[in-house]
Amino acid sequence: MEIGVRWLTSLPGMVFGSVLLIGVSLFTWAEVHKAKDRRIPRWGCPTCGYDRRGIHGPCPESGGAPMPDRPA
Repeated sequence: MEIGVRWLTSLPGMVFGSVLLIGVSLFTWAEVHKAKDRRIPRWGCPTCGYDRRGIHGPCPESGGAPMPDRPA
């Protein structure tokens, strides 16, 4: 089957294009929202996410880098 302008403007071409566009849009939306859920809080270890509030020095779970000093 030759794909050209005539096929893309036909009903099967329109259905295929619509399904493809909706699928890509949903995938992109899901990835963006999944990335928001994976954010590590400022007090979390960047390696493992361990709660390091009140702990100075490296992470006790993973040995990750010490927390940077923050202005008060």
